[in-house]
Amino acid sequence: KEVQRVSPTEVVIVEGILALHYPELREVYSYSVFVDTADELRFRRRLARDVCERGRTEESVHEQWDATVQPMHLHYCAPTRTLASEIMTGEEWSDEEIGTLWGRILAAV
Repeated sequence: KEVQRVSPTEVVIVEGILALHYPELREVYSYSVFVDTADELRFRRRLARDVCERGRTEESVHEQWDATVQPMHLHYCAPTRTLASEIMTGEEWSDEEIGTLWGRILAAV
């Protein structure tokens, strides 16, 4: 019902937990960043989101984390860390850090 035209640009940002998993995608990236966040922080963020936004219980979030989320992260996501151009922490970033990263991205294109 609604169309939004996007003009071509030299920079396209691809985001997602499997963005570095597929070799055919990695081939077209000029620069890649792996956001490495401690397991405990990833779990706390997921717990807060799932309880508040999805109405889940803490117990169900813990069960899903142990049964599927963490094992799949270790199998599919964590190994792609070594494929990234840069690894950054998943903590809060300052405007200066974001500006510096943006400069490295633009230099790669």
